[in-house]
Amino acid sequence: HHPPFSAMIENNKLYGRGALDCKGGVAISIYTLKILSDMGKLDAAKFVGVADEESGADSKLGLMYLLEKGLRAKEAIYTYGEDEKYSSLTIGHRGLIRLWVRCLGESVHSGTKEWQDREKGENAIDGINELLNEIKTLTIPGENKYFPGYRFVLTPTLIEGGRGESIVPDEAKVLFDIRTLPEHNNDEIIKKILEITRKLSTKRRTFKVDIKNNIPAVLTDPESGIIKKAIHLNKNIFKIDSKISGSGPANEGYMLIKRGIPTIMGYGPLGKNFHASNEYADTPSIEQSLRFLTEISVLR
Repeated sequence: HHPPFSAMIENNKLYGRGALDCKGGVAISIYTLKILSDMGKLDAAKFVGVADEESGADSKLGLMYLLEKGLRAKEAIYTYGEDEKYSSLTIGHRGLIRLWVRCLGESVHSGTKEWQDREKGENAIDGINELLNEIKTLTIPGENKYFPGYRFVLTPTLIEGGRGESIVPDEAKVLFDIRTLPEHNNDEIIKKILEITRKLSTKRRTFKVDIKNNIPAVLTDPESGIIKKAIHLNKNIFKIDSKISGSGPANEGYMLIKRGIPTIMGYGPLGKNFHASNEYADTPSIEQSLRFLTEISVLR
């Protein structure tokens, strides 16, 4: 309903692609530095903008590169937009495993008697179908009080196969997107999937697993200084009592936490429609989150 590149403001909502994720967060981060500079306190914070978060949050081109080159911080805040009130402080994120499972079969002309009688050929798409049916039974128990309502979930998100209308496909593959909690062991889950593929392998059919992403679920210590400061500021600025919780989607925050840097996994403008049409940022919240970032930078 609004031109995606116009930044149109209507009813206290700034519409535009990326207004919430993540141009709004970038803008308030940079403007926070301007305010800190005017206060003579520019050394209180730094802004880091990196590439490749969307590719799986484990790229060696972005935050990982900077950390390996010596980036240090006492605390960190991901200035993502949020889709709910500031009553929620995000102190962690779920884990993410993405892996391709490829089935290798045997091609043959689909009109031949050898295929009809199954004397020759192995349909890789059939192998992927069997895998999908088998993997539905995979359950991994576990829950965490900071991720209320969340659990282990495995989702097939991409599937490819076949190369000709009359050719029995000798290759097909599926991408599994898997979300985990701090109680889960990603490597153990991958091991279970490998066991399923071995079980379904036959003389003519094999499976190959390629791990694309393997990100652990993480939590910042709820008693860390930055969380206490954030709770205090939310009380003063927004007059609300904060609850602390984890994020469903993953991000690069695990890299910071693993380096001993307590991290808030999202604090920026409020809004709706991440990655979707009619994305918007709530304009009053832009000023509110700007005030929060400025004050938390200088609060000791």
